[in-house]
Amino acid sequence: LRHCPSALKSRVLAKFVESDHEKVDRLVELHLKYFAQVKKADSRIRALREVSHYGFVFTSASFVSCYCSLTQHIFNWSYIRMRRLQGL
Repeated sequence: LRHCPSALKSRVLAKFVESDHEKVDRLVELHLKYFAQVKKADSRIRALREVSHYGFVFTSASFVSCYCSLTQHIFNWSYIRMRRLQGL
């Protein structure tokens, strides 16, 4: 409306005033409806971000535990081999 001629502005505004401001009421209803949907979507996005963060933490922890397990296994195998070579 900012760039419209004044005659066109008056016509558009008149549309919203007629019928006891029904169109304004409808605009408010639509705003509230879609605002609620956007809020839901935002909360879902926030939850997915948290879950993806926990997924990264879980993956990292799994990697560290596997690495520790493997190095422990290799260390034990090397120790046993060394003891056998020493004849103990």
